Amino acid sequence: MANHASRALLCSGLAVFLAIRAGAESTSLDEEVIHSMTEASDLIVLGKVIEIGQPGDGTTWINLKVKKVLKGAASDNMIAVTIPGGLVRGSDAPLTVEGQPHFQEKELVIVFLSISGDHFEIVGAEKGKQPGEGSDARDLQLCIKTYLSKKPFH
Repeated sequence: MANHASRALLCSGLAVFLAIRAGAESTSLDEEVIHSMTEASDLIVLGKVIEIGQPGDGTTWINLKVKKVLKGAASDNMIAVTIPGGLVRGSDAPLTVEGQPHFQEKELVIVFLSISGDHFEIVGAEKGKQPGEGSDARDLQLCIKTYLSKKPFH
């Protein structure tokens, strides 16, 4: 029981820290948001951005190499994620969609995903992509694991 109490305290502390840090980045994650995004996600992974592409249809594709599955099951160690925004054929300027996350090649990320046909989409817009390195990432993974351990089926 003490272990669950210390995990809950850690999760609450992480939520406060992420909310404070978010002031500069405008991406607030509190405990309730973490739980609701975990619930809404089909798949949550720690992954490395391998490739980013813009096919010209107003979307951006991100290919991730899965390092660790936090929720769900990945049938392959490479997954495709699409986000709104990107190049549009015949336009001089790319389509920009406010609130969508930005990715960089070789970046390690934690992403909350929903299945959409043959690819995944981000749950929670920019909140659905979090840094995958450092103590915040380890704490976020523990918070997700703790939340899922309390659910009867996941």
